[in-house]
Amino acid sequence: MMRIAPVPNCGSNLGESPIWNDLDQALYFVDVTAYALCRYTPNDGLCRRWVFGKPIAALALTASPKLLLIFRSSIAFFDCTSGDLVDLPVSPVDSDERYNDARIDAQGRLWVGTFDRLMKRPLGKLYCLTNKVLRCVDEGFMLSNGIAFSPDRLTMYFADTWSRCIHAYDFCLESGAIANQREHIRFDGDGGPDGCAMDSEGYLWVAVVGGGEIVRYDPEGIPHTRVKVGVSKPTSCTFGGPLHDRLYVTSMRHGLTSATLAKQPLAGQMFEIEGTQSIGIAEERFQQ
Repeated sequence: MMRIAPVPNCGSNLGESPIWNDLDQALYFVDVTAYALCRYTPNDGLCRRWVFGKPIAALALTASPKLLLIFRSSIAFFDCTSGDLVDLPVSPVDSDERYNDARIDAQGRLWVGTFDRLMKRPLGKLYCLTNKVLRCVDEGFMLSNGIAFSPDRLTMYFADTWSRCIHAYDFCLESGAIANQREHIRFDGDGGPDGCAMDSEGYLWVAVVGGGEIVRYDPEGIPHTRVKVGVSKPTSCTFGGPLHDRLYVTSMRHGLTSATLAKQPLAGQMFEIEGTQSIGIAEERFQQ
């Protein structure tokens, strides 16, 4: 039986990009509109925040203890101990674009999506960062979001929230090439796909923002399990804990009316779900 509970001291205005780090047994995530990186350590129940002068869209682990932070228009290494922030020298994206969600593949490459700064045109692109070169591999998206790879590393998944679709691609791990884009999951109910997490069986867990649930899809894109989280806008999810058997879910209160917030006092909270009967896959680390 599943147990869903809010995580104390981990509220956000717009929580995103949760990642479990095995090195320090901690959960990292960002509060986008508060310009904050957050770290929750279950062992002591503390949540620490680092605030920057610009919004953080996502984060990733690296081969060192440093984190890779994806800001709206730049990428940087961050040392949580010293506080040092060092920009990664990569070519900037078009001025009309801003970074959003990201993921590392098993070769240590960074994959990151963008969207139109004005959120009016399908200017979003999917980029891959290899050897400090940022190359566009696909384009024409409204709101690039969650990225995931199948356990056999043959398929990549990529969400476009506003188009209410998760695309699938054939993926070559060795070269980083993608091909054969197709519609994998179409969202016809309330909400659309935001962040996602892959489990060890190849099932994709998707946060349905505006739909109030996390849905587990089988490799064919068929819904298998639905978990209502008690807020309308869950934003992403990741597996964590020593055994990677706890599902952590970020959510948002940003943009909700006072009346809606009165009905959803836990909006913006981090949630921990136990008893999913699924095991997650450890996050890959940036090595370029």
